[in-house]
Amino acid sequence: MRPNNFSNSNNHVNADETKVNKKTSLIKLFKFCKPYYALIIISMICAVLASVFTIIGPDKISELTDTISSGLGSTINLEAVGKICFIILALYLTSFLLNVIQSQFITTATQKVSQKLRNTLFCKIDTLPVSYYYKVSTGDVLSRITNDVDQISEGMQRSISQVTQAVALLIGSVIMMFVTNWILAISAILSAIVGFVLTILIMKSSQKYFVRKQKTLGSLNGHIEEAYTGHSMIKSFNAQKSTSSEFDKLNLKLYENNWKSQFLSGLMMPIMMFIGNFGYLTVCIIGAMLVMNGSISFGVIVAFMIYVRLFTQPLSQIAQAGTLIQMAAASSQRVFEFLEEEDMSNEDNKTAHLSTVKGHIEFENVKFKYEDSKNYVIKNFNETILPGQKIAIVGPTGSGKTTLVNLLMRFYEINEGNIKIDGTPLSDL
Repeated sequence: MRPNNFSNSNNHVNADETKVNKKTSLIKLFKFCKPYYALIIISMICAVLASVFTIIGPDKISELTDTISSGLGSTINLEAVGKICFIILALYLTSFLLNVIQSQFITTATQKVSQKLRNTLFCKIDTLPVSYYYKVSTGDVLSRITNDVDQISEGMQRSISQVTQAVALLIGSVIMMFVTNWILAISAILSAIVGFVLTILIMKSSQKYFVRKQKTLGSLNGHIEEAYTGHSMIKSFNAQKSTSSEFDKLNLKLYENNWKSQFLSGLMMPIMMFIGNFGYLTVCIIGAMLVMNGSISFGVIVAFMIYVRLFTQPLSQIAQAGTLIQMAAASSQRVFEFLEEEDMSNEDNKTAHLSTVKGHIEFENVKFKYEDSKNYVIKNFNETILPGQKIAIVGPTGSGKTTLVNLLMRFYEINEGNIKIDGTPLSDL
């Protein structure tokens, strides 16, 4: 007989821990989103355009600052100031509207992907053989449909728009900084490189904990579901202590993996804030020296203060998106593991059926072993049960009583031999 589901589900999770890597999972998710490429592309275009308008803003603010500064000693050209202010307002308002549009499109796309994923998972449940559900717990399957799909949806919705906008802001701000002043541009970029390298190292370290977190969450949900479903059996066999001990062990494991993943990913924002502040300081010191030499105007420093923020902000967004992508990759791994499980054999070509069943059952040299077992549970079993005859199947635990009934119900396929009902092999029905 099969071991109970508590131990078996946990073993299955541990054995599959490194089955699909992050890159493969994301590629599969990308292909799955193919029907919604148009919505995603429109969203990305809007994000890029919004970033372009945002990048042009500081240049106009620099122009506004210089216009006001030049008139402080005499008369400020209010007409010119008004025109520049109107242009700045139009730029930022257009950027805002484009962000709203891109948010609408990406939300629609990600929710449709989530809906399709859940529908596909539900359809997959019907095509899997019953034997599969002896390998995994019900709670783990439910966790893939609920927690993992939600994680994918959230990761896609936030990371796609963030990464697109961040890359556009990063490239655009670098170009504008060099156009404005190459000395200040190099100073700002060098100060941010350290933070970017640290971010990459942290992302590599935290990925494995995100994968383990999702695995352990599925195991914990499975244990809880089985414990509540089999509550009366646990009480009957006085297994409360062992069940609680298993829960504590899984709960502690989830806590450790969750703590490590969140701690490492949480380091990204403080690091980027420090790098941003360090960039401000660098621009102020070097900018002041250039103003004193007459190389740049005061408006250039004001513009660079904004460009430094626009340059470090994308790095922070990429760091945040990296965390979301890691979580989505871990969840995608579990979802596609489930979708790629082997289905039941196609029986459309089988025409045999029993219109009236008498109940004459024959076991002929039946041999059977489970997939993960080297030894046969049932070996060369022969028996005939006549119609209407009552049979008691007795034996010690593990002797194959439940397995025998499961074979008769064809929940598993036998390795050798034959099982017949009224002379018709089960494999032909």
